[in-house]
Amino acid sequence: MRATTATRYTGVAIGLHWLMAVLIVAGFALGWTVADRHGVQPAEAALDVLAQVDGAR
Repeated sequence: MRATTATRYTGVAIGLHWLMAVLIVAGFALGWTVADRHGVQPAEAALDVLAQVDGAR
């Protein structure tokens, strides 16, 4: 039988992965908070952004 060697990502790759995960969650939280402060429902704000990107407005 062959001996199997475990391959792992480097510590830098793992750290960058978790940094990106935290930044994504923070971006959603920040967007939700800012939209809520201005009296806009987050779902409504998201639809407005999508409509602007799509060129509907």
